[in-house]
Amino acid sequence: MLRFDQAFSEAGGLESAANPRRRAYALQMERVLPTIVAALLITAACGSSSDAAYLGDLNKRGVDVGVRNDQFNEEAGRGICNDLKAGTVGTNEVINVKNHSGLTESQAEIAVYWAITDLCPDQSAQRQDHWKDGQ
Repeated sequence: MLRFDQAFSEAGGLESAANPRRRAYALQMERVLPTIVAALLITAACGSSSDAAYLGDLNKRGVDVGVRNDQFNEEAGRGICNDLKAGTVGTNEVINVKNHSGLTESQAEIAVYWAITDLCPDQSAQRQDHWKDGQ
């Protein structure tokens, strides 16, 4: 696979571009391409919008979220979804989360409810409405 600069060079670069439109396009791409690449890298580093929604929903309900070992994070939420997709019943997943995360039972209910809602809505049959706010 050719990189942009290789393909551009093999096509004759700016100097040999016979077509003025082609040259203008090449100049524009030279200026814009680094910005596009930076934006894609930042987006990839930040995760998806569903991850952000999940962490926001947990945070709003008092579940400590983040990257420290004692915090719940989006990877744990994705693990919940994987367990549910593998056949774990929602109520059993609440117990698993409680037993292995250090969260209280109501926090585990919140974590499972919002993982289903934000990260794996195809598992909504496993969700119980009273888990929404851990009550």
